[in-house]
Order: sequence, then C-alpha cells, then structure tokens
Amino acid sequence: VAVANLNLVTSEGEEALQSARAIGWRSGEAVALTALAYSLAARGDYGRALDAARRACEIAEEIEHREWLIRARAALAAIAERVAAGVADAVGASGVSVAEVRVRVRKPLALNVELIGKPSGG
Repeated sequence: VAVANLNLVTSEGEEALQSARAIGWRSGEAVALTALAYSLAARGDYGRALDAARRACEIAEEIEHREWLIRARAALAAIAERVAAGVADAVGASGVSVAEVRVRVRKPLALNVELIGKPSGG
C-alpha cells in the first residue's frame, strides 16, 4: 500500500474520530478508533495503533457493544502479530540473539522512563 494512501486513510480516520466525538456517538468513536488502529499499524506507528485499539476496546465495553469489542480485540491481535513478526524477522535476519534483542528493546524503554521522571528543563 502506498504511503500516500496510508496517510489519507489515517487522516480520514482521525477526522471520523473527531466527528464521532463531537456529536457524542460512542459507537462511531469505537469504530473510528478500530479503523485508525489498523491504518496506524500499517504505517508502522505501533504505539499509537495500540492506544487506538485499546481505547476502542474500552469504549465498546462501556457501551456493551459486543461486535465492536470483537473488532477492536481483533485489531489488537493483528497489531501484536505484526510487532511479533517484526521482532522475529529482525532476530532471524541479523543473526542477533533473542537476548540481545531484549537488551536493545529495554534500553530505549529505560531511557524513556528516566526522562519522564526528570523535571522539565533538567
């Protein structure tokens, strides 16, 4: 899928989400978040994709909409599968051990935790 198409789909998903929120349409918000999660994942923006899918799950649970909950959970599973496949590919292609991948993943996470804990300006 072309990057321009993914950008358009993501932009339209964000617009749909804003519209649903503006009129208080919770079901529409869950659907828009699920669609947005898929488009963000396709762009490789897994953090935002997971956030969108999790929020879609929360809303679907709050409004007790089983179909949207199933769809949102399917989005979470698809995103997790993409991330796992990426890690497996990286390990297999690079000859790097799984233990080294864990170290490489944990270092940026530890840095983020460290930076979040620091006061602003310091």
